[in-house]
Formats: sequence, C-alpha cells, structure tokens
Amino acid sequence: MYGSPKVTQKLNQQGIDISERSVTRIMKEQQWRFRTVKKHKATTNAFIRLSNILHQVISNASFTLIQYSDKIHVS
Repeated sequence: MYGSPKVTQKLNQQGIDISERSVTRIMKEQQWRFRTVKKHKATTNAFIRLSNILHQVISNASFTLIQYSDKIHVS
C-alpha cells in the first residue's frame, strides 16, 4: 500500500479521523508524490570474480608431477 491509502491508514492509527479522499486532495494541493523504492540488484556476479581469481592463482603457480606406481600426485 502506497500513497494516500498508506497516509490515511497511518493517520487513522494515530487517532486522526480523515478519509482517503481528503488525504488525496491535500496531497495533490501540496504536490506530494510517493514512489516505490526498487530493490538493490547486483551488477556483478561473485562467482565470475572468484573464478577469475582462481584462474590467476592457478596460472601463476608452478606444479610438480610425481608418479608413484600407477597414481599421479600433484604437489
């Protein structure tokens, strides 16, 4: 609920008896406008950043392959 219905509800809760139509008229006279607040939307993907970091770490690391019998171990 937004705008005059919400204001009317809050005023009625505070004990001020006023109609929604009156609140709408007063809001128009005072040029009051209410708008909804949009939810935050992430513009970057944390998984992509993590995979880029891991790629850099792996590409800069040096690995040694050691073969024991039929298994290969990476150290």
